[in-house]
Amino acid sequence: MLPSANRTKSFSLMNWEDKESPCWESPRISAFLLPAARSTVPDKPSRELHPRLKAFFMAYSEAIATGRKNREVTYQVFRKYMRIDNLKLLDFTYRVQFLEAIPAKPYPREDAIQASIEDLKSTIPKLDGMKVSDFMDASLIRDIDNEGFFTRLEKQ
Repeated sequence: MLPSANRTKSFSLMNWEDKESPCWESPRISAFLLPAARSTVPDKPSRELHPRLKAFFMAYSEAIATGRKNREVTYQVFRKYMRIDNLKLLDFTYRVQFLEAIPAKPYPREDAIQASIEDLKSTIPKLDGMKVSDFMDASLIRDIDNEGFFTRLEKQ
């Protein structure tokens, strides 16, 4: 599902408008929150999709590492996909995105999940009274981290 214009930037593996989705039947949702992207799946599919989700987060993390280490490649990507040619704007975008906003390890951010709960609970009553822990599952990123993946990326 692509995000609608009035929504925050999000990547979703399920349709939030589909009230028949298993998400609405279970209060527990595994959430992987990225700075500019949110991916949520019900618990059962997350176990079934574990290899694909792991590959996604490893590729995402590798892209982050490449962007941090190779400014010129990042500028080429910005020029191509964002159509930015102004050097000051390229520098600013690089600094904000790769040095400030996007963490090297994409662990879920509790503050961002809490902000999403607060923003959405007036339109989704089931969110009232729910806590960040009802949505957050950092086990996949923790597994990747424990395997030494991020350490290897830093050394490359």
